[in-house]
Amino acid sequence: MPMIFSSVLKIRAESYLKKVEHAIGVAVAIVDESGEVRVASESFDEKWLSENGTLVFEKVSCQDCDLQLVSAPLAPELDRVRLKKMSELIRENIEFLINQEQEAQGLAQEILEKYEELNLLYDLISELSLLFDENKICELTLKKAMRVIDASSGAIFLQNSESNELKLTFHADREDVQKLQYPESLIAFAERAIKEKKEILLDEVGYFPKSYFDNLENKGLWSLLAIPILAHEKIMGSLVLIGKLGDDTFSSGDVKLAEAIAGYAGITINSNRLVEQMRIAEALRHEIKLARKIQQSLLPQSLPRTDFFEAEGICEPAADVGGDYFSVNQVSESKWEFIIADVSGHGIGAALTMASLRSILRSESRLRSNVNEIIENANMLFAQDTEETGMYATLFIARFDAEENRLTYTNAGHLAPLLWRNSKKQFETLTEGGLPVGMFGDESYVQKIVQLDRNDALIMFTDGVTEARNENGEQFGEDRLKMVLKENVNRPASDILAKLLEAVREFSNSDLQRDDITVVVVKGK
Repeated sequence: MPMIFSSVLKIRAESYLKKVEHAIGVAVAIVDESGEVRVASESFDEKWLSENGTLVFEKVSCQDCDLQLVSAPLAPELDRVRLKKMSELIRENIEFLINQEQEAQGLAQEILEKYEELNLLYDLISELSLLFDENKICELTLKKAMRVIDASSGAIFLQNSESNELKLTFHADREDVQKLQYPESLIAFAERAIKEKKEILLDEVGYFPKSYFDNLENKGLWSLLAIPILAHEKIMGSLVLIGKLGDDTFSSGDVKLAEAIAGYAGITINSNRLVEQMRIAEALRHEIKLARKIQQSLLPQSLPRTDFFEAEGICEPAADVGGDYFSVNQVSESKWEFIIADVSGHGIGAALTMASLRSILRSESRLRSNVNEIIENANMLFAQDTEETGMYATLFIARFDAEENRLTYTNAGHLAPLLWRNSKKQFETLTEGGLPVGMFGDESYVQKIVQLDRNDALIMFTDGVTEARNENGEQFGEDRLKMVLKENVNRPASDILAKLLEAVREFSNSDLQRDDITVVVVKGK
């Protein structure tokens, strides 16, 4: 295998792998066919190659070489799927660096007579690997290009990674021989090079409008070369050079040098942007993980088992966080409160809205004893909070009086909980109440009192249960829900909950959960 790891490539690869390791917590090495580590990030330990079972291997595609990229997670929370995706991105950039090096070596064979130019090119590569600021990258690139190609003036335009807008990033003149009045006006040539994805070499006066010459202080230096700045065929911007010193036009050798310089600048800018994107994504993932922990801490960590009932509940968001909520709280010596709620939407917005509703409900529950009054006041406050977002929530609240053995409830637009009547061996639905909270701040709600018997059971749930779909698009539905509950209602509350969740998962037969799933089972004694 030819020796492709020159000192320049090693510097560039080490610099890039160092950036990756610091940004996303992944140690990386490049290993040849004999198992020798050719280059590695700071924390990579060669012993891992024989001991670490968490490594991810990616074959590096390059001409006349046999290399593998080896990635190891430094953070325990980095799962193998995400490590694999990150490794693929890193491998693509390493392949580009190697291909650029091989192209540079080929170019070197063609321009051996230009020793100074070649040295400047390699100096540029080494210096670029140490830069992170795009303005400084553009400044270095343009000044080196003007020097090695003997251009009298030039400019670099970069494309915004989000808006794709092309803007002048850096401009320079050799003021002793040339000065541009309006360097921004060169954007038309930059856009043309980008559109055609190839060099634009203008070497005849007739190619230019009069306004172009008006822009030049020295009208004798007028030839123009525009090169697209690319990375993996991705457009980064354009390098524009003006006025070849000591000659009328730029040569084919100048074009090749300019393309090489623009290519190195492009991969440097793109690599830095990718590293920054991965760093931001990793930070966001950490924040979402923290948000999930916070939301889970707002749910009951354990549910009561009293002389009168036992309760079990679960809340499984479809995403990292969700908009479902439940609680089982003791409000006095002989009274308990049951709540289940479902905010419209999913994800972070729903989770934040649910946190607001939970706070309101906890406050109102301390102040009031009638469940309809709790919901009326909570609805008024919640509607004020969600006026701008338009979000709302379905909600069921009930209070159980153990001395009277009765349940007082209000249903604010929630899926009707099922009350199993053990003596009748049938279900009742608890529907009385009003509209979902947050829709109209002045909504009135009614409450209803239900007398309970021994061994009755209350099952509260969100639409993630009944609307779970199988591969044919069929919903789980309330009939299946009742069937599963009826078959298991004589079991303990924990078994009823487990059997229901098992039935929903077997029905949907998919790892993809489309909606938040929350279930609360209260089994009377």
